[in-house]
Formats: sequence, C-alpha cells, structure tokens
Amino acid sequence: MNDSAVVAVWEDVLGQKGASMNDDFFESGGTSIQLLKLLHEVQSQFSVTIDFNEFYLAPTLERFVQLVREKQ
Repeated sequence: MNDSAVVAVWEDVLGQKGASMNDDFFESGGTSIQLLKLLHEVQSQFSVTIDFNEFYLAPTLERFVQLVREKQ
C-alpha cells in the first residue's frame, strides 16, 4: 500500500481531486454515509479496519493515511 492509493480512495469517495493532507473529511463536504463508504473501501482494498471513533478523533487526510499505515 502506498499513500497515493489511500488518497485516491479519499478523493473518489468525496468526488474531489487534488486533496491536501490537511483536508478535513467533514469540512470537505463528507457525510456520514460517505464515511461508511470510505471505511468500507479501505477495508476492501487494503484489508484494514478503522472504526468510527478512530476516524472522528482525527478526520484529516494526513491522519487517515497514518491510520491505514498503522493498521497494516
């Protein structure tokens, strides 16, 4: 897994390109339904499970990429 693959999933779920590592999922327009999709896609593609509480504590792209790395 490389960071750009995780970024691509994030961008795909939000329907936005050019995400910054400082982007906040919810401030970028993300909804709880999209969060479910994001977590499902990460689990499917990278065999990584991140729960809601982990995500809500630090919902930036940088932290999300770090969580995925930590879980692998």
